[in-house]
Amino acid sequence: MSSTHSSGTGATPAGATLVGVVRDDTGAPLADAFLGLCADACWASASAADGSFAYENVPAGDYHLDVRVDGTPGNADVQPTTGTISIAMSLAVDEMLELPPLFVPDPGTATLLSAGNQDVTLGELTLTIDPSSWALPFGVDAPYVAAVRVPEMQWPPNPIDGAEVVARWALNPYGTLSDTPMPLSITNDFGLAPDATVGVYTLNPSTGLLEHEATATVRADGTIIEAPAGITRVTWVVLAR
Repeated sequence: MSSTHSSGTGATPAGATLVGVVRDDTGAPLADAFLGLCADACWASASAADGSFAYENVPAGDYHLDVRVDGTPGNADVQPTTGTISIAMSLAVDEMLELPPLFVPDPGTATLLSAGNQDVTLGELTLTIDPSSWALPFGVDAPYVAAVRVPEMQWPPNPIDGAEVVARWALNPYGTLSDTPMPLSITNDFGLAPDATVGVYTLNPSTGLLEHEATATVRADGTIIEAPAGITRVTWVVLAR
């Protein structure tokens, strides 16, 4: 499958090739996932019936690849809302780059948010959220939040230089931005020592890069990892040391 040139000018010169496959969290191929490959220009494409995709004859260089799938979390209370489940990464494409399988996580069960400041527990994560400070993505009708912890074998290829990733969570509605940082706490089932510090990173959807947002500290009793300074993006949350 060849890509479709969606922006920029002129014909695409002969150059590099990027290939891969998109799968859901069970490993099944995902057809019709939206893909956007961007540098100075952007090329839009979609995955084939077997989940595969290919960008051919793109100029060699650095790119941001975005993979999006329409998704609505599983809580019936938020069915009127919509959203996308997304992964993004920064890539250096040379002559030929074959990516490992890209797993798009299940959106998880959603919690519909009420007005005002509130603590929301999503598995191991607890976020303090004031939805009035949120800028929701296009198409999302009401504020909600969902999170799912992604197994290591399904992590997208966007590492953090010089750091060991401990865990990753995919959050929805993907792309939400908060004017007010959201304090975060995480159940310490990773064996981190009391008083240890770790970095909290979120995914910048505009670049595909994981960026440091807060430093978290393990409580003296070792039970909880706390980041009171909080995060400002509802995308991916990554814990790294």
